[in-house]
Amino acid sequence: MNESNQSFPERTDAPSVPDHSASPHVGAAISIIIPVYNTEQFLPACLRSVLNQTFTDFEIIIVDDGSTDRSGLIADNYAQKDARIRVIHKENGGLSDARNVGLTHATADIIGYVDADDEIRPNMLQVMYDAMQSRKADIVVCGYYKVWPRKVQEVDAVRRPGDYDSNTALEWLLTDKVNPAACNKLYRRKVLTKAFPKGYCHEDNAVMAHWFAAADRITFLPDKLYLYRQRWDSIMHHGHNAKSSYDWFHCLTLRCDAVSGLPALHQTARQRMSLWGWRLLKRLANGGSSSKDKRRYAALLAKELRPFLRKKETKLSRKSYIRLKFISHFPSTYVTYREILRRFTVIKEERGERSENSQG
Repeated sequence: MNESNQSFPERTDAPSVPDHSASPHVGAAISIIIPVYNTEQFLPACLRSVLNQTFTDFEIIIVDDGSTDRSGLIADNYAQKDARIRVIHKENGGLSDARNVGLTHATADIIGYVDADDEIRPNMLQVMYDAMQSRKADIVVCGYYKVWPRKVQEVDAVRRPGDYDSNTALEWLLTDKVNPAACNKLYRRKVLTKAFPKGYCHEDNAVMAHWFAAADRITFLPDKLYLYRQRWDSIMHHGHNAKSSYDWFHCLTLRCDAVSGLPALHQTARQRMSLWGWRLLKRLANGGSSSKDKRRYAALLAKELRPFLRKKETKLSRKSYIRLKFISHFPSTYVTYREILRRFTVIKEERGERSENSQG
């Protein structure tokens, strides 16, 4: 992963959006699904990045998920200018529901997802479509940029790009060597065997293993073609939210189901669950949610974690295993402990600051 301290540069050489307003776009090679909810600030740039593709045989399905800002109006205005765009307006049901609705309206055999606050490189569809066709791949994965307010990180799709069978790709996915995000990939429709779970964050974790398992060949490209915007408001909301931590773990349990018929991979998936359970319980307890919410979601997470805490299925040390076993049965006590520890740390820091000020 490479880092730069500069924001991703604006393209000044991007071609103008071609005129496709004359007639509807029928029989497109690729359907791009863009769920939209209150992203008026970013949506125009997102749509321009898709419309300016060097590959033009695509349709865009925009799903306005009950936006309360001007996002729906912006989408409609773009649809009036380009017949490749269709807009579906619906009541708010969350990202998963919007993506599922978009798939029901998509007509192409090849599907891609783009989030409304992200952008894609001008050659993304061309490069990934050519790879899918020439290599007979069912899924194509590209690298991406994580665009922060003050820096850009380059992230490879995988350490060794190439063509792989589903078992190899699944092992990498289950051991967190492949990002489960839906948006830096193209899929043949036949592999989209599982719908996104409605009402959960981190929904990509729930479906990607199922989709990889349904593929015969998965191609990982060296190219970085997707621009994944890191929004502080979104990060603060999900990163310090008790429900987010529980949702994350719940969706990870669903990916275990995808490999239930593959003993070696199923064992790998289950072994990772104790590690994720430890991380997410700590994340939940240290987060900024109310004490009531922490206890509620810690109890739910602990209940789903307990079936994975068989000694032979974990890679934890004996000490860590005993500690996690205890926490899984007494999650509320663990939350209280972390809260007391956090208060003690704050008091200690405040005393240190007062001491420094008095000496000054």
